[in-house]
Amino acid sequence: MNTKDLYRKIRRGAGAAALLLATLLTGACNDDDTSTGSPYFRLENVVVSSKMVTSSSELGFDVEAMVGDPTLELIRYDIRSNCDWTVEANSTDADWLLIWPDHGSGDGKVRFCVTDNDNPDPRATTVVFRYADGRQTEATLAVKQAANVPHITISVNNSLTNEIVAGRYAQSYDISVNANVDFFYSLEKNDWATLTETGNGQFKLDVAAYPEQPTELERSCAITFKGVGEYESTTSRIDILQTITPKIEVTSEDLDTSDNSLPPFAAQGAKPISVTLKSNWDWSIVEEADAWYSVSPAAGEADQEYTLTITPTDNTGDMRYGLVTIRTVEVLGQSGIFEITISQETGSGSSAPMTGLDKPVEWFFNGASGTDYTTPTKQFVEENSLRAVSGVGYLSFTHTYVDSQGNPDPDCERFIGGTGQPYVTGVWPGDYWLFRVPVKNFKAGTNVRFSGVSRISGTGQKYWRLEYLDGTTWKAASELKTTTFNGEEVSYTHILPTSTPNLEVSATVSFKRAIPDGEVQFRFICAANCTGGNLALENPNGGTCRWASSVDTGYKDSPRIEVVE
Repeated sequence: MNTKDLYRKIRRGAGAAALLLATLLTGACNDDDTSTGSPYFRLENVVVSSKMVTSSSELGFDVEAMVGDPTLELIRYDIRSNCDWTVEANSTDADWLLIWPDHGSGDGKVRFCVTDNDNPDPRATTVVFRYADGRQTEATLAVKQAANVPHITISVNNSLTNEIVAGRYAQSYDISVNANVDFFYSLEKNDWATLTETGNGQFKLDVAAYPEQPTELERSCAITFKGVGEYESTTSRIDILQTITPKIEVTSEDLDTSDNSLPPFAAQGAKPISVTLKSNWDWSIVEEADAWYSVSPAAGEADQEYTLTITPTDNTGDMRYGLVTIRTVEVLGQSGIFEITISQETGSGSSAPMTGLDKPVEWFFNGASGTDYTTPTKQFVEENSLRAVSGVGYLSFTHTYVDSQGNPDPDCERFIGGTGQPYVTGVWPGDYWLFRVPVKNFKAGTNVRFSGVSRISGTGQKYWRLEYLDGTTWKAASELKTTTFNGEEVSYTHILPTSTPNLEVSATVSFKRAIPDGEVQFRFICAANCTGGNLALENPNGGTCRWASSVDTGYKDSPRIEVVE
C-alpha cells in the first residue's frame, strides 16, 4: 500500500479512542501466559525521518512550524510490548498531530506527522500509550511544534505581489490577504481608487478611468495592512500606480533585449522578421531616410496587439545598418519611443573583406628556461596587455577584489614565469582573463574557435567560466554546469587541475551579431571562491592560475583564436 495512503488512516486526538475501546478490551494482556510474563510496554530506537524535526529523544520531539505535507513521516519509534495497546494525544485540541497506527499488538512501530502551524504561537501536546484495558503505560511523548513567523501576505488576482499598475481605463482587482495575526487596513486618501471588504480576508479594489483631460501623467496611493497589539510591527503594503505615460512594448524570440537588436538579415533573399507590438497610445513608424527596408503596418491604435514585419531589400554592397523607430502620439509633451537596431550582411559586390581574424591569432609560450622575457614581462606585468605573436591580439587579467577600505590585496599580482607563461595570484570570484582581437567587417554567423591550456596551484581557484561577447551580451562558450559550494550555486564551464597535465580550454562559438569595426572577445572568469583543495578563502592568497603550454605539442597549445567553418 502506498505510504501516503497509510498515513491518511490516522488518529486525530483522544476522541476516536472511545470508538475502539470495546474491541481493544477483548485483547488485554494475559498475565498468566508464561511465555510472555508480566505485561510491559516501552519505546526504543528513535528514527528521525525528516529535517523538519529539530530535536528528538525517547521522551518526545520538536518540529518546525511549516512542514508542507501533512502525510510526511517526521519521526518513528519502535514499540516493545507483549500486550495489545493504543496510542493517542492526551488533549482534545491536538488534531494537528497525526499518529499511525493508533493501536496494535505486541512489538510494532508508531509514526508521527503534523499539519502546518501557521499561527504565531507554538503548540504542544502529550502522547500517551495505554494497555487495552485503558490503563496508561509509563511511556509518554512530549510533542512541540514551533510557531510560524507573524505575517500578512497579499495576492492580487491570485498572484503574490505588493504592487498594482493600472492604465487609462477603469479596472477592478481582487485582493486576498492571508494573515496569521489580526490586522487593520487603510487606503490613502484619494478620489480615484476605492477599497471594499468582501469578507474572509477578501477585498475588491476599483480604480476609476483616468480623466480625459489629464493634468499629470500618473497618480499613486497605497493600501497599508498593520498587525494589532503585540503584532503591530507586522505590516504589508500594496502600492497602487495609475499611469498614462506613453509606453511601447515589443517582444520577439529574435530580439536581443540587451540592445534591442535583431539578427542580421542575409544579403540576398532574406526572410522578413516579425515582432509583436503593443502600446497604450496610438503609434506610428518614423521613416528613416534612404531606408533599405520596409515596415508593416506603419501605424496602429492604442491597446491593440500588432505583428510588425520588417522586410529588407537585397544587398550587393557593404554591411549596412538601420534603426526602426516606433513613436507614440504626444501626451502632455511626452511621447513613447522604441528603437530596434537592424543590420544586413555584406553583399557579393562588397569590396570590404573581414580583417583581424582573416588568419589565426596566436600567443606562444615556449617553455624554455633562460629565455629573455623582458618584453612580455613589460607588456603583461606593467601594461596588462600581452601581445599575440601571430596576428593582432591582446591578453590581460583584471583583479576585482578590494578590502573594506577600498584597497586591493597585495597578493593580487601578474607575472611572467621562467617558462614564459603568464600567471596571476590573488584571484577572487569575478576576476577574469580577457582575450581581445580587433576585427572589421566581421559577419554575423561567423564561427570562431578559442583554444588553450590552463592549470592552477593547489591553493588556486578551480571553478572557471569561458564566455564570449556577442553584441553586448556575454554568453557561455561551452556547456554551462552548476554545482553548490559553501551554500552557493556555482555556474562554470571548466574545473582547472592543480598539476600537469594541463586542462584544455576550448570551444567553438557562432556569433549572432556582426562586428563592423570592433573586437572579438573571450574571457575566462573565476566563478567561485573554491580552491583546488575545496576550501573557501577569507581573502586573496598566493595561489596561482596560468595559461600554459606543453613540450609534447611543441608549445603549440598556447592560446589561439581562429575562424573555422
